[in-house]
Parts: sequence; C-alpha cells; structure tokens
Amino acid sequence: MHTVQYRWNIFVWTVTLGICSVVAIAMACVLFSFFNILDIQPLPVALLSVFLLAVIFICEGTAPQRLEISSSHLTILCRYRSVLIPVSQIRCVRAVRYIELFPHIMLLGNCGLFGFVGHFWSKREGCFRAYATELKFLYLIETSDEKFVVSCRETQLLEELELN
Repeated sequence: MHTVQYRWNIFVWTVTLGICSVVAIAMACVLFSFFNILDIQPLPVALLSVFLLAVIFICEGTAPQRLEISSSHLTILCRYRSVLIPVSQIRCVRAVRYIELFPHIMLLGNCGLFGFVGHFWSKREGCFRAYATELKFLYLIETSDEKFVVSCRETQLLEELELN
C-alpha cells in the first residue's frame, strides 16, 4: 500500500490563514466587549464567530488528508469521512490541467479553505467530486458511477494505478 500526504499550495494556505485570522479577531472583539474594552454589540459578532467556526470545522473535516493506493482500492482519507474507490470500478485515470476543469460551477463545497473539496460541474467533464489541495498535480479518476478529481504529487503512483 502506498500513502501520499496531501500538501497545500500557497492559495489554500492564504485562504485558510485569512479566514482563521478573521475568526480569531472576531472572537477577541467579543471577549473585549464583555469586559467593556470595546464599545460594540457582542451578540452579532459572537453569532458571526460561531458561524465561521462551524464552517471551519466542517471544511477541515471534509478536506483530504492523504491518499492511499493498494491493489484492491484507492482511498481518499478525510477526518470525518473517507472515500473508498475499488480499483475494479476504475475505468480511467488521467492527468488533467486546471484549465480543463475550470471554469466550473460549484454545486456544494469550497474552493480554498483547507483545499478544493466538493461537488462541481464543468462543461467539459460534467459532474465530478474534487478532493484536491494543489492545482498543479490533478488527476481525473473515472469510475462506472462517478468522476473524482484528486491532487497527487507522486505522479507514478496514479499512473501505475492506470496501468493495472
């Protein structure tokens, strides 16, 4: 079994750190308002903080952590739920460029917070599920039921999967 850790590109780092910073500042404002250091209404800021915190936990839990490739299946490991793709159902594995998939319509997911994760639609590929953290090393995996886009720096592993 081969395991590949997902790595974030600079865009994912920037978005993730930016949103986490906004949440930290909002939570500090709520704390300061309770001690009358800042003269603001704490309830709206507290509600915004709780909402953004929930978004962060959901996005972090659904973001891909690593990719495991064995002779029987390919697994995209996420914190909350992993995706198991049997090798016997894989019809095609091919490298794709970012420009081939995008522009796209995001049906459900996020683009940048802990990665590019969710259900997408593009004119060229149709509906697909993305589990990517980098946009340079993208692979489209077609099964009999659906399509997946994953990012993997170790290109020989997915090419080896394609040959089997």
